[in-house]
Amino acid sequence: MENSKFEAFKAEVNDKLSSQESQISEIVQNQKIMAAKQDDMAAKQDAM
Repeated sequence: MENSKFEAFKAEVNDKLSSQESQISEIVQNQKIMAAKQDDMAAKQDAM
């Protein structure tokens, strides 16, 4: 009985970690896009 509760708990923790990892990946991707846009804007300002 106790073991199955622990296994269920581990599965829940793994699901939450997996979800957080995918959210972090999405945030990192968004930051890379923002950095590229900022670089592009800076280059356009320099060209003025």
